Amino acid sequence: MIEYYTSRGTPFQVVNSVLWAEANRIIEPWEPAEADTRISAGDAALLIRRFPRGLLVRCTDGFHPGNAHSDWYEVICRRFVELSEYPSKKRSQIKRGLKNCWVKRVGAETIAAAGYEVHMAAYRRYRNAEVPSLGENAFKNNVLATKDFADLIEYWACYAKDRLVAYATVWLYDRIEANYTAVRLHPDHLECHPAYALFHCMNEHYLREQNFQYVNDGERSVLHESGVQQFPISKLGFEYGYTNLHVHYRPSLAFFFRLPSVVRRLAAKWSPRVAAVCELDRLAVRPKPLVPGQS
Repeated sequence: MIEYYTSRGTPFQVVNSVLWAEANRIIEPWEPAEADTRISAGDAALLIRRFPRGLLVRCTDGFHPGNAHSDWYEVICRRFVELSEYPSKKRSQIKRGLKNCWVKRVGAETIAAAGYEVHMAAYRRYRNAEVPSLGENAFKNNVLATKDFADLIEYWACYAKDRLVAYATVWLYDRIEANYTAVRLHPDHLECHPAYALFHCMNEHYLREQNFQYVNDGERSVLHESGVQQFPISKLGFEYGYTNLHVHYRPSLAFFFRLPSVVRRLAAKWSPRVAAVCELDRLAVRPKPLVPGQS
């Protein structure tokens, strides 16, 4: 992971043996979702100084089997479900996807060449989402920058009638977690059931063939509603991996949360990103103080 960030010239910071980086103005750890990544207020302040664009530090105490129900969760699957184990309706839907589509692991070059249209079409379908301003050349360059890190980042392509209709980006954490970091489905081809085929094939590879402990379709979404996370839970044997969310704010953002609630609500209506930060604040627990330098 350090080599990847170094090669891209992307700032990172290692605190308590955990790598932290900033994305979308949120500073977060790059660890399996099961890891307890809580940090002290002092270490959080260090990270905020290190990442001047970061508005907050986000971490969790990790999900584990048997965790109590909480407001924050990962969408995970620990076991590959054979076709014969599904109820008849779900089994039929998966079979239709596998009949209409073919799925395979591909190199970064394939997604760089053909993935942009799917990427943009998928975002336009999401409700309450900001369509990214990323241009096609920037998209290609971002994907191609990962091609020398195939042990860390893998790509999957789903084709129907010889056309790319869906793809997935998967980050690997040893043989612990395969994180389905990005799953993009072209809305014009959903009748082919590409999501069924893509998830089924990836689960088979990582859970049965590669013996990963679990796959992860991501954390609870607060920025937009895509329906993607509900799909594997209702159709493909995924479940909620409950954990607790902890947030440390940049002082200016902490001041915002001291403003009257009516001001915060108005700001949230004005900006989806402000709304997302407000939702994070609502979902976060108030952690007990930790000793500086410890997690």
